[in-house]
Amino acid sequence: MFYFASAGRSAQLLSETAKEIRRQQPDACLEAFQVDLSSYRSIKKFEASLNQWIWDSNLEPSIQLLINNAGMLAKSHRVTEDGIDEVMQTNYIGPFILTSILLPLLKNSPVPSRVVNLTSFTHRCVSEIDVSEEALQGVKFGQHSVGGSYPLASTYEYTKFCLLVFSYELHRQLNISSGISVMAADPGVVETRIMRELPPCLSRFAFFILRTLNLLQQPDTGIGAVLDAALAPPVTFLSKPSQSFCYFDTRKTMYRHSVPALSFSSVSQEASGKYFFGGKGRTIRSSVLSYDIEVAKKLWAASSALLRDLRLRDRESRTGRTSL
Repeated sequence: MFYFASAGRSAQLLSETAKEIRRQQPDACLEAFQVDLSSYRSIKKFEASLNQWIWDSNLEPSIQLLINNAGMLAKSHRVTEDGIDEVMQTNYIGPFILTSILLPLLKNSPVPSRVVNLTSFTHRCVSEIDVSEEALQGVKFGQHSVGGSYPLASTYEYTKFCLLVFSYELHRQLNISSGISVMAADPGVVETRIMRELPPCLSRFAFFILRTLNLLQQPDTGIGAVLDAALAPPVTFLSKPSQSFCYFDTRKTMYRHSVPALSFSSVSQEASGKYFFGGKGRTIRSSVLSYDIEVAKKLWAASSALLRDLRLRDRESRTGRTSL
């Protein structure tokens, strides 16, 4: 028996995914959690609910696999309740917070655990980088949109670059003795609904060009890199019912292919810190800038400072409500 914790913003998609998993794996123990990565409060609520589910299910308080797959494009600058650009928080700050919060469960795993972060080849478009706390809040993207259009492409590229650099730095900080491996996965160009905010004619044209160039993949093909990163050999079968898997913001196609494989937990540290691209077990080098250790350290420091600030504000907010 194996356990899934699926989490995402759409209650309908979570329900459809759960039905598909149970159809193909009747013995799967599954719990769906609605969570919004663009909200610190929502992530904390998810953490509490996940821990309660693990406790109620009489499981080892641990996670073997965390896949951060959330991603979005927006045509306008929108500020979240935490004061951060929505794309920035959904694509990078949210996964950084979620991973940080779940690290104790990953470290407590009875077998080596794994984090897989979904990045994008568009990170290569980033040639210079500002990783200050202000930049991570997306202030510059809001400034660019004043009197002009929101730089949706460069915003998305920046967020995916940050997530990739975070993956490398997390790998360096955890090192082999922690028992946690960290991978980056790039599925390539996949036909999803990520461009749903763009005018339909524009998204259809973009997909037409990509399909003509033979670059566009269907989700059941694009998922290859994610599965490679999650299940990089060697693997060890876990027979005792003590494992729980946290699988973040996924689609039915991802589950359809990964459900049988998730009876396995990767124990290899050799693949940690690698960039999986295009499926078939292939790993490649990411951009030169993404390996800059000084940039990574600055990004980590700014991200951690932002997390501390959000924690402090949340604590003050709770204290204020209690005293009323």
